[in-house]
Amino acid sequence: MRRRVALAGIMTVALLMIQAPLIADETQEQSPDTSEQQVVEPSPAPTGDPSVDEAGEVVDGDAGKATAHEPTAAPGTSSFRRPISSSTAALEPAAMSAPDPDTPGPPSGSGVQPLLLLGNVNCPSTFHELRLEPPQSGTFSNGMLSVTVTKYGTALGEVFDWSSNLELDRVIVKGGSNANQFSYAQEATSDTLLHAPVNPSNGSFYGLSHISFCYDSGMTIVKDDASDSGTSFDFTGPLGGFALSDDGTPGAGSRSFADLLAGRYRVEEVVPADWDLTAVLCTSLRGTSTIVTEAVGATLQRAAGDNVTCTFRNKPEPRGSITIEKDAVPDSGQPFAFDPSENLGGPVTLTDDDAAGPASRTFSGLLPGTYSVSETDLPAGWQLTGLQCTGGGANTTVAGSTATIGLDAGEAVVCTFENTREGSITIEKDAVPDSGQPFAFDAAGAFGAEPSFTL
Repeated sequence: MRRRVALAGIMTVALLMIQAPLIADETQEQSPDTSEQQVVEPSPAPTGDPSVDEAGEVVDGDAGKATAHEPTAAPGTSSFRRPISSSTAALEPAAMSAPDPDTPGPPSGSGVQPLLLLGNVNCPSTFHELRLEPPQSGTFSNGMLSVTVTKYGTALGEVFDWSSNLELDRVIVKGGSNANQFSYAQEATSDTLLHAPVNPSNGSFYGLSHISFCYDSGMTIVKDDASDSGTSFDFTGPLGGFALSDDGTPGAGSRSFADLLAGRYRVEEVVPADWDLTAVLCTSLRGTSTIVTEAVGATLQRAAGDNVTCTFRNKPEPRGSITIEKDAVPDSGQPFAFDPSENLGGPVTLTDDDAAGPASRTFSGLLPGTYSVSETDLPAGWQLTGLQCTGGGANTTVAGSTATIGLDAGEAVVCTFENTREGSITIEKDAVPDSGQPFAFDAAGAFGAEPSFTL
């Protein structure tokens, strides 16, 4: 009996020895360590049951190895580490809150509440646009729209006021990553206190990045003077009479008509006498209007909501010249009189001797047209023996003592009048011996009215 009890006692001790490390592991895992978070690596579970040998040693049922109580990672796997604390909150990543979005901020001075637009925004394609980048105070023009901008600071940041010569549909103000759109139900020509979106990090307006002024002009007439001369050109048509000039100053040579009704319109230029209208170019912004350009104007059927721009291009006609030259044979100081047509001026006198007077006269800066020059009051003893004009076309002719010049644009015509002084021939009769016998001579008409004579 005592032996059985002793054996039972040995088995009880063995079982306690086997359970003791397991309980210790459980206790260690369940007891939080508040001084420092530690991590452990789980070990693989043993595959055999532990047993007690005859000497009372605890052995592994598979390989007879002592059971290891130090946790290790399984071969070929990565360790999974966790805090010993039973709390699982430490395993969750910290929640990342999204940044506060931009807000449009307060209304403009006229009460227009801005609409926040995401990204880099421009005027829609159906509008004209004047863009300021970077924005600054001053007056700016693109040839149609002229805008005056005044920037200044407030407690909330940078703002600006604007005014314009045309009515605007909207103003887009870019700042930060987004933009504010101020839309005007009734098109406006001014407003105050416009600003970029509000930066949520500080409650102030973003700095101004760019400003886009959007407008629907209806119809715009543009004058393009190739010489930037400032010459005034008159226009007529249903839009009324008006004048445009182009001296090279931006915006000086255009006229815009806003809020036009759909319908038929015609614009015609009154071309000055010394100018050419080289082109009439019209464009439809939306491509919905029908346009017919003509020699001096344009007729169009403007569609509702469309913007039409017509550019009239002019250049001064090239000026020509007419030169009158005197060629006397032989050279002589004899004056010769000329009578130019009234569009050239008054009478002209020329000689072929520089000491006695000029041998030529040039009329320059002449517009295309018909001119004439005649030699008059031919001096005694002189004859007009030649008249020739060079530099002109088929519309320049000579007849008698008159040259008729059809001067084309840019032509330089030279007309030379040749005069020859008359000579004399004396025929003497010497009879040996002297005699009153008449002798007949025949000049064969070469000597004017006396074809034959007797000496």
